[in-house]
Amino acid sequence: MSAGLGWGVLRGPGVQRVSRGLYLAADAEPTSRTVLAAYLTVLPQGCTAVDGVSALHLWGVEVGTEKPYRFVTTAKHYSVRENVRIRRTVELPPTTNLVADPIPALVAARRDLGLVGLVVAGDWLIQSRQAELAEVRDALAATIGRDSLVARRAAELVRKGSESPRESRLRLLLVLAGLPEP
Repeated sequence: MSAGLGWGVLRGPGVQRVSRGLYLAADAEPTSRTVLAAYLTVLPQGCTAVDGVSALHLWGVEVGTEKPYRFVTTAKHYSVRENVRIRRTVELPPTTNLVADPIPALVAARRDLGLVGLVVAGDWLIQSRQAELAEVRDALAATIGRDSLVARRAAELVRKGSESPRESRLRLLLVLAGLPEP
């Protein structure tokens, strides 16, 4: 309605509903990128960014589940929406084009990823040259609050040189089973 479209148009064949009050053109492909961009138009403006696992997906790190879509905001009030999880904070993490940068996204993702997922994501950020090993370890080791123990353990297990998520998972299976690291 804010674009000046009537209910008849919104219910017509030229529009697809993504969520309450959120629509895309019928010919638009509802990819993660387009859906996240659409949600940013209805969430509090200027103080909201894509966060956690959703941000990692946009950075090319395929870990965790696509839904719920994750955001971070400094707004005091926001609407509750289906398939959306919003984390409130005092200050937004460093962002690029309203997407949390890789290291802050990794730290925020600790709430959704287990130990293996965090290590795989950290290894992949290092392998893709989006972060240095020391940056990943320092950020994960410095976490406080909920799920910080898992993040600190992941900081010890992140390595440079892993060439794929499967390789990271295999290495972790061996190490966590008490075998020597390959």
